[in-house]
Amino acid sequence: MLKNYKIDNISLKNSLEWQNKILRWYQINKRQLPWRKEKYQNFYCVWLSEIMLQQTGVKTAIPYFYKFLRKWPTLNSFSKASLDEIMFNWQGLGYYQRAKNMFKAIDIIKQNYPIKSYEELMKIPGIGTYTAASISAILYDNTKAVVDGNIKRILSRVMRLNPANKTFEKKLNTVAQNLTPKKNNGSYCQALMDLGSLICRPKNPLCKKCPVNSQCHYYIYPEKRIKKMFKNNKKSKFGVAFYLSYKNH
Repeated sequence: MLKNYKIDNISLKNSLEWQNKILRWYQINKRQLPWRKEKYQNFYCVWLSEIMLQQTGVKTAIPYFYKFLRKWPTLNSFSKASLDEIMFNWQGLGYYQRAKNMFKAIDIIKQNYPIKSYEELMKIPGIGTYTAASISAILYDNTKAVVDGNIKRILSRVMRLNPANKTFEKKLNTVAQNLTPKKNNGSYCQALMDLGSLICRPKNPLCKKCPVNSQCHYYIYPEKRIKKMFKNNKKSKFGVAFYLSYKNH
């Protein structure tokens, strides 16, 4: 049994109960996403889906996932793709550096395949801490904590962690790692992703339907809620235009 977790004066009792509730909820409510199908549970497909989901919503990523698999059904076929081909098929998905990174990654993957550890994944262009943790958890049940935007929001609310505090990231990562199960982390991390997308939403969360609301500070103590959980990080873009006139022309 995992130990109970406490940080400062905030505690989450029965971490094993927490995990079991989330996993039971996931069995009934999980999203039926293409990359979760058994036939796609391989490195190539999971890697492809994780890269596409960086900065892109699920609905937008799904048709591109199928498009790439029709063009390159295996890692071996994809390894023969040119940068121009990848960029052409990536059109419309945005954040084109992801496509460039996938092309750069081909040689590294071929030289080190099969890639199974978190440390090996971190050496691949385009893969950071979250993506490496996610791929290794989903495919190999690695116990590294997976923390995306949805999971960050859930744990912040549950433990009443303030993003404005300097120690926020450190505390959040500690909480996440302590709550990560020793087994079945692949399902657990995907369950949290779905919980954040379907229930613990940024606005108007469905707290009464949440399987772990009895352990959540956000739900139990509404008067103590941190009103602004995360800053709006959207960047504003500005353009400058010039109009030149010469002798009435």
